[in-house]
Amino acid sequence: MKRAVIFDLLGTLVAPYDRSDYRRLLAAMAKAVMVDAESFTHAWDRCYEERTLGRLGDVKAMIGHIADLAGGKPDDAQLTGAARIRQEFTTTRLVPRAGVVEMLTDLRSSGVVLGLLSDCSIDLPEAWRASTLAAMFDVAAFSAELGVRKPDPRSYRWVSDGLGCKPIECLYVGDGGNGELTGALHVGMTPIRLAFAQREAAWVVGDDDYAAISAGSISQLRGLLGDLTRPEPSGHDQHASRSARDDNT
Repeated sequence: MKRAVIFDLLGTLVAPYDRSDYRRLLAAMAKAVMVDAESFTHAWDRCYEERTLGRLGDVKAMIGHIADLAGGKPDDAQLTGAARIRQEFTTTRLVPRAGVVEMLTDLRSSGVVLGLLSDCSIDLPEAWRASTLAAMFDVAAFSAELGVRKPDPRSYRWVSDGLGCKPIECLYVGDGGNGELTGALHVGMTPIRLAFAQREAAWVVGDDDYAAISAGSISQLRGLLGDLTRPEPSGHDQHASRSARDDNT
């Protein structure tokens, strides 16, 4: 029996960012800070590591750094506007996939502890804490706050330690971005890949095709997690079960 389930966020509990939608977001941010959209997008992509590890400061500072690289010199009002665009985009996309709330409710009702581990820029933690999902988790960790990202073993262990569990007692569920499934395996967790058909159009970095266990829908995942977290029968229960079978023969 596994005592804990640790989930990825984007592409797992909520839909991944759509590639075209994300490009439109970057263009809107570029317009707000008065720089060329292509130059801004190139700088944004180039700074993935710094953004994901929280090295660029808060949302306004992060956008200001990107704008500077793109040749702009935005003022505070322009940065505030661009930060608002980014934060609204992130907040409105944290909508649980159909069946996710029911799945998490089942797990919590059975005594399983829940963790979240997300690679993200600094805007996501604020959006998460205001979301409907946040209250369902015992521990949530974000790369932009931790300063490390998947598949760094420290990120997984930070969550398992917070849950009071050993890695071997944890299931890790993700869509495979950033080598997260192999990373979970290497620290001793049991990884499960959640594979959706629309992944082709999604914004994904560092895909990981490890899939010893996989589910193609939230419904399948719910059943799989229920099986893997179900308490094993005690010796007394096993004896009682055998006695009942003997009585019926």
